[in-house]
Amino acid sequence: MTMVRNLAWLALFLVAACSANDSATNGGGKTVNDGSTGGDESDGGDETPAPTLPDPGSPPSQVAGIFSFDHLQEGSGDPKLNVSAIFTSPPPSLQSSPFPDIFAGYANVALDECASLPVFNVSGGQANPLDAGELALVAPDASRHTVTRTDFFGMVVYGGELPTEVFAPYAEYKVEASGGPMLSGFTGSFWTPGSLTVTAPSSSGKLAVKRSEPLEVRWEGAGNGDPVIIRMSQKNTTVVCRVTDDGEFTIPATALAFFSVSGTGGEPGQDEESDTLLVQRMTWYTVGEGSSSALALTSVGAKYEVDFQ
Repeated sequence: MTMVRNLAWLALFLVAACSANDSATNGGGKTVNDGSTGGDESDGGDETPAPTLPDPGSPPSQVAGIFSFDHLQEGSGDPKLNVSAIFTSPPPSLQSSPFPDIFAGYANVALDECASLPVFNVSGGQANPLDAGELALVAPDASRHTVTRTDFFGMVVYGGELPTEVFAPYAEYKVEASGGPMLSGFTGSFWTPGSLTVTAPSSSGKLAVKRSEPLEVRWEGAGNGDPVIIRMSQKNTTVVCRVTDDGEFTIPATALAFFSVSGTGGEPGQDEESDTLLVQRMTWYTVGEGSSSALALTSVGAKYEVDFQ
């Protein structure tokens, strides 16, 4: 189920990237005060300086696909390590998609505040999934992990769960693709962010969130001074909080008020997509070159399914 959800998330982003409205770019959201004490952009008092990660450079205008490497708790449970990928033709345009927000670390959201981001208007354009051949992840210890390839009647997707010990913070990984009939093989490196363990809120299932009350978030782990990203999503609403990495933040009720009661926005007869809360460190790198390049996205933290009340 986790693999299917990750692949669906990737497919949605790719279709959006191929056909999103150009006016829906970074910025333009509505900002709300966070109601917290704030602080400087430190790592929460860790005395050991975090390693400096390589600069990812400027994002390319287009990529052939997206490779996702996610070390996430499911709520307050144990973390799982999932890898997934999809490659498409035509290649997704990153300049008319949600990706500029990721590249900029949601820089247009003021530190220690939350902002409602614009809704991306997606047209009916369809991407054609491509076969990248054998896809593998090479871990820092040189162990090689083949990513399962699945062909759904010509729709080629990759995904699966890896042992959690494969993940290491501030480490270099390699992606290798042997190539297919319409996509040349490629190899490239990406680096992971620091570790992040979310200690609150606590939830063994769906997290009940009262929209009229603030929600406290707490976490542990070494950072490098970059803000932690708290992202809440509902079908037609996204709210992002860009927060000082000091181990705690209170999401104000004014930010939660953007959402509707869960389960009330779907069309009759359709399954309602889960509302979510993510607390993350993120990195991105381009792997491969030219027409065979792919975007490697890494996230570390926790993902909650939410019941907004």
